[in-house]
Amino acid sequence: MLVELDELREAKLWADKGLESFPNEPELLAAKAVALARLGDLKGAMAFSDNAIEERGQSPYVWLARGDVLLARKEKRAEYCFDKAVSI
Repeated sequence: MLVELDELREAKLWADKGLESFPNEPELLAAKAVALARLGDLKGAMAFSDNAIEERGQSPYVWLARGDVLLARKEKRAEYCFDKAVSI
């Protein structure tokens, strides 16, 4: 919710706090990826998004987050991620 409220630094902070307890939780990794992407750290965002997917992140949010990161990077593959989220 913090990301959608444009409280990006706060979203990153809370994602980090969650990752302290659950370092491999795909949705927390994905949330941090979105916060980083919207803060302009596209390299870091992609790394966290990759980790979210590698952790068997098969929830719609993980794929929505991946699409969000790819949109920030102006990549055309974002549409595939949104389609994947819908199909899940």
